[in-house]
Amino acid sequence: RYHMNYLLAGILCGLLAWIAQMDRLMLHTFIYRPIILGPITGLILGDLSTGLKLGVEIEIMFLASVFVGTAIPCDEVMSTIIGVAFSVAAGGNTAVGLAVDNSCREF
Repeated sequence: RYHMNYLLAGILCGLLAWIAQMDRLMLHTFIYRPIILGPITGLILGDLSTGLKLGVEIEIMFLASVFVGTAIPCDEVMSTIIGVAFSVAAGGNTAVGLAVDNSCREF
């Protein structure tokens, strides 16, 4: 695995989150979907396979979410980036990322 400076990885993940939020709010090119953000975050953090696995799992969870009326949707951008980061930090354990993702969805 490739290990980079944690500060640089954090800055790149923050920049990715900003780009994805701007896409979600204005452009709608679907960069903000977990199936895209997961592998990109995994690539930044040096574990592409964990990012891909968790991105697919989180995408499946968000596909079942339908928001009608004034319901505020969960933030799939932050839950994906934080979930993949925790999964990579736990050595590729996707269960950790899913647990973090579920806790992010509650707020």
